[in-house]
Amino acid sequence: MLNILLLITSLLVAIMVYVMKQRYFKRQKDVPGLEPQFLFGNLLQLNVLFSHRTLTDVHKQLRKTYGDIYQYWNGPRSYYVFNKFEHVMHILNSKHMNKYERTDTEMHVFRPFQPNGLEALRGRQHRCFARILYPLFRKSSMPQHTDFAVEKIDEVIACWQERIKDNNNSKETIHTDMKDQMVVLAFHLIISQLCSGYDLQIIGDGKEERERANDMILSMASVAEHATTILRYSMPEAIAYIYLQLCPSYRRAVRVMDKVTNEIVDYLSHLQQQEHHELKQQNNDLTDDFEFSKSLKDISFIGNDQSVLNTSDSNQENTKLPRKVIYDWILSSFGGGYDVSAAYAWFIFYISKYSNVQENIKRELRENDINLTTVLIAKIVSQLVYVDCVLKEILRHAPIIEAVTRQVVQPDTVDNVNLSVGDRVLFPLYSFHRSKSIWKHPAGPDAFVPERFLNEDKNYPPQALLTFGGGLRQCFGQHLAQFHLKLFFVRTMQRLSFHDAPGNDGGEIHNITGLPNNLAVYITFEDNQIS
Repeated sequence: MLNILLLITSLLVAIMVYVMKQRYFKRQKDVPGLEPQFLFGNLLQLNVLFSHRTLTDVHKQLRKTYGDIYQYWNGPRSYYVFNKFEHVMHILNSKHMNKYERTDTEMHVFRPFQPNGLEALRGRQHRCFARILYPLFRKSSMPQHTDFAVEKIDEVIACWQERIKDNNNSKETIHTDMKDQMVVLAFHLIISQLCSGYDLQIIGDGKEERERANDMILSMASVAEHATTILRYSMPEAIAYIYLQLCPSYRRAVRVMDKVTNEIVDYLSHLQQQEHHELKQQNNDLTDDFEFSKSLKDISFIGNDQSVLNTSDSNQENTKLPRKVIYDWILSSFGGGYDVSAAYAWFIFYISKYSNVQENIKRELRENDINLTTVLIAKIVSQLVYVDCVLKEILRHAPIIEAVTRQVVQPDTVDNVNLSVGDRVLFPLYSFHRSKSIWKHPAGPDAFVPERFLNEDKNYPPQALLTFGGGLRQCFGQHLAQFHLKLFFVRTMQRLSFHDAPGNDGGEIHNITGLPNNLAVYITFEDNQIS
């Protein structure tokens, strides 16, 4: 009897494996690619599973072997990979963008940490939350925050000054922690702007500030590391959840960020109640305060319950949101800050390596009468064309993200490839950001040349820059990120210079976002004084 049971069990397992292989691990015949291995896909064949090989390297190899269109198995999940610009134009343009959504793998990466963040949602709930948040992220809302953002950047610069002062005013002080400094700055800028000036208390040389900053940096780095692992191997949601629960570093990160985020929600709730009381005393209509939304407290009323918002009621004015939703949005803002910190770090790296670019920025500042004492206003900053070119070139040249992925929600055909609902597509950014057919500057697409955007590449197609994604699900906070980045570029170049130092070797390390592996610079101040 036991032998019969074992035989039946073995037969059932064999049938299940066969069915899974036929359904999930079988290459479509008319699309080339490596034959996938059961469960591992192409990860073992391409030496991804047990190495730090980048996806950029993987797709360079596959494109060289199979051409512009091929299939790739990232573990158990398959992707149709498209490398030609017309493919991007087709999928991300307004006519077809509704046929593609965020992939299920990307969504379940974020669900355990921030289930109500925009990254973890799609469909009606995503549209509802995006509508509520839009006033905070639209481009026209940014100028009103200029003074406040410059003040925060100055706080970081003051810390650099103090560091040099403590080192006997030595110009030979090597700054090796700039990546962490940029994470701190990005957190500080985003949270203070979105959360009514909330002070995270992470900038300064005090013991408490350093410990608090270090806890937050390590926590978000841990979250990013585990998210990268889930994405890299396309873990199914159930396995990803178990994996996260078994990781002590992830659980510690959640505890740290839970404490910080709850403090911020309490702060916003207190401000909201205070304003409600004052307006009631003045007998004013509360809706007047919502005409110009400045922070999270201005776009909705924060409820005390933990239920999720009913999206069918989302068209009501002054929507009351559960505390948990605001909590997740703040966590999502920390995630966005961690991602964009890479662009700050790459700016410092490139500027320290290309002194001519640094001098060109300073020349443009002088031509616009911006000196050491000039008060920066949005109108002045918006006129700086070359600074815009530097920002675009960093977003194009630096390996901040490696690929954009989408999932098909309506059938489509791309270059004779028939895509069904549930299929996934992938665009390797290297294929577009370094394409000779797109970027025409004589130095070539591999060269770091901001001037390309003044001449040969001035009228580049917008879809050719995919650092913030594209189409329906492009980065919601891109205007906020670019606003802060440009202010940082201008303010630092107004007051100081970055110089190449020993150990400034660059390279790249990917942890959700791509950072310089080795970043070390000297800093000198324009007034030659350390106050």
